[in-house]
Amino acid sequence: MQLQIRRFKTTDAPAAAALIARTLLTSNQGDYPKAYLDRLITQMTPAWLCQKAAATHFYVGYFQQQLVATGAIGSYWGRQVSTVCSRFLLIRRFKAWVVGVKFCIPLNRMSISVMPTV
Repeated sequence: MQLQIRRFKTTDAPAAAALIARTLLTSNQGDYPKAYLDRLITQMTPAWLCQKAAATHFYVGYFQQQLVATGAIGSYWGRQVSTVCSRFLLIRRFKAWVVGVKFCIPLNRMSISVMPTV
């Protein structure tokens, strides 16, 4: 079984928004009120994701033509010398694949290339 990881394309936005919404409701429902999660999901539209992807190094993971994971790295609150890795992982049945580690490899490469020297 091969996971394909590549840069985000605007055509990924609807599936990515749906995956993030599903992940938020599955993983965070015990920690946050449903109304709060629903507000977050309402804000995380495909257009919003495209804006975020334009400002970060955003990746998607596909298995058999199904989006199963997303991940991004970008500046931390606009700071020039700090980055933050945002992972919205993943369809539960793929957790055993260590997808987070597979995502971190290209994301770490990007953080090294985008971090200025101090």
